[in-house]
Amino acid sequence: WLEYLAKRYQGTFHNAELSMDEVGVSQANTGLGRFEEEHEDDILEMQVKSQSTVIREKFSRAATAGNVISIHGTTTSSTMRSTFQTISSTVTAMRSKSSRLVERQGIILESPDKPSELVKFPATRMVLDKNHGKILVAQDEVVNGRKVSIASQPFAQGGLRNVYRMIEEKDGNRHMYLVGKESRHEVKYQDRLKFHCETSSCQAQASKYANAFNFALMTARKTSSKVKVLRAEVYRLKDPSVSGNYRYMAVEEHLKGKYEKYNSNNGYVHPSKESHVLVAQAFSHFSYHYSNQEEMVVDIQ
Repeated sequence: WLEYLAKRYQGTFHNAELSMDEVGVSQANTGLGRFEEEHEDDILEMQVKSQSTVIREKFSRAATAGNVISIHGTTTSSTMRSTFQTISSTVTAMRSKSSRLVERQGIILESPDKPSELVKFPATRMVLDKNHGKILVAQDEVVNGRKVSIASQPFAQGGLRNVYRMIEEKDGNRHMYLVGKESRHEVKYQDRLKFHCETSSCQAQASKYANAFNFALMTARKTSSKVKVLRAEVYRLKDPSVSGNYRYMAVEEHLKGKYEKYNSNNGYVHPSKESHVLVAQAFSHFSYHYSNQEEMVVDIQ
């Protein structure tokens, strides 16, 4: 950027590095002896004053001598200002890359032959408040009144989330088999509910399209197949070992069997012409038109 500015405004670009040790070592074969003679005052000042102090004093001397030119109020000023604003925005964007998603450390998928141990937690069910766009404790829910056991290691991993086996204890000896999904990346505690809020809103929207699609299928009497969107809820697990003392997981019923992907968000479409596969593709197509070409439900499996 500095080189670009120098060329644009007919200036001179110096790609300099200040290192007194290197100057001392390379003085004999780089002609720096002559440089020292010409700039002896500057070098002596640098030995006893900080660089910022020397710069301020040199600027003061230059201003007194009338060698400082102001560009305020000129056309060049606004051009340079906009250029520097562009640089500032670029630097800010570059710095923000340091906040890119970071994988959780120490996550290892459990072996199908040797499931990981289950750990018990008290839990609270939370639901999406559509009116306010927030995830809140469900009405009539007893805080930490649920008892769940979750595997210490995930059995699967998606693009955004780790997937864990989960069992919820019900009345008597009944158990409900679930899966719990948690971000596979490090998320600030204050942003954890926001993560689930976005996915819950997305799921609610997909359910709306599915209901409309199923109604259209029934009206057309083309097939008995239907699209079902799994209902996911958010469970807050009381876990003193994590930041904020709580883990937030998207929880849904466990489906047995082998998962098969019919399409994806990168353009993949299953080549099969079987009825259920064609229904999945038709649903994606339907959601695109039903949303006035603003959204499309994909990654169907």
